Parts: sequence; C-alpha cells; structure tokens
Amino acid sequence: MAESHREQIRDGVNRLSTAVTITSLVNEGFEKFLAGDFEPRNRTTKERRATGEKMVNLNVRPKAHLYEQVRESGVLPMYVAEDYLMSLFNIGPYAWETSERLPSGTDRQPRVPRPLRDAIRNKAASLGRIVHDDMNEGFQKYLAGEYEPPVLEWPEGAEMAILKVRPNDELFDQVKLKAQSSPELSPIRIGITYVMEKYGIDPAAIS
Repeated sequence: MAESHREQIRDGVNRLSTAVTITSLVNEGFEKFLAGDFEPRNRTTKERRATGEKMVNLNVRPKAHLYEQVRESGVLPMYVAEDYLMSLFNIGPYAWETSERLPSGTDRQPRVPRPLRDAIRNKAASLGRIVHDDMNEGFQKYLAGEYEPPVLEWPEGAEMAILKVRPNDELFDQVKLKAQSSPELSPIRIGITYVMEKYGIDPAAIS
C-alpha cells in the first residue's frame, strides 16, 4: 500500500484501545466481508501504479481460516484488508472530501428489492463509498431543506433482501421526528432514495 496510508493506519490504531491491533482489525474486516457487510472497491493494476507514491508492506498475521475463506471467494485478501483499514480511518479513497465522517450508529437491516440491494452495494464498492455515510449526507440535506425525497414504492412481488447499514443515530432520530407528519416516509426510505440518486440508480431498474 501507499506509505502515507500505512502511517495513517498505524497512527489511527495507536489512538484506539490497547486491545486493538492492526491484525485484529484485519480479522474483523475479513469477518465482515465474509458476512456480506463489507465490500472492497474495484481496482485495476493501472490504478495502483498511477499514484506515484512509494509502496510499502503492512505486515499482519490474520487468522488462517479467515484468510483462506476470503481467498477462496475470489477476492485477494490484501485488498479486503487494505480497504477495510482505510475505511475505518477515513483514508485515501474513503476520505470524506466535504465533511467530517460521523460516528456509525445502530445496526439497521431494511428489506429492499434484491436488485436494488445489489446495485447499491456494487456502486458503493466501485466508488469506494460506505452506504450509511452517504445516507448521513442525505439526512443532513433533508434536515436542511436541501433534499426533497420522492415517495418510492417497491414493486409488488419483488424478491426482497436485507441491506445492512449503520447511519448515525442522532441524525436518524432527527429525520424521524421531521418526517413524522408524512407516514409514507421513514428515515430509512429517505436515506435509501438519497443514495439511489447519488449513485445514479434508476428506480425503474429495481424490479
């Protein structure tokens, strides 16, 4: 990985509990990847060579069985490890350009049409984004009157799947309070429609 990214990761871990190590976080990342809760971004050899920055090793010893399961999935374990660490510490492609990243909140598991769930995951991975961070952005714009969410109904009979997200709890509660006069809206629906718009996902393609 880029030398600056390695140093930022080391600095980030040093600020955490002494029980947390880079290796323990890599194991956590592997577990989340295998559970479908984290996807590394798509990347190319050309992209990796185009940074112009010195590339260095970050030595870790993850659990062998997790490493093998990730490798058997067809994704390189080093990509999962690198991207998960960068996502935790707001580094590189996971850095927020316009605002400070908000703390993650309660696990929420809304059911959405499977094609939509897959489209959101794939687009977030390709952009190097975290879905609930973008939901938080939508919540902030909604509360500021800068985003008017459409009322979107899922297609009748659509196969549903769980989209696991952890939007900020304080924002979630503020949106819930503001939207209480509109029963057709909920914080999750507002967040999802904003993410769809941000990612360029056509509502007509989710059936």
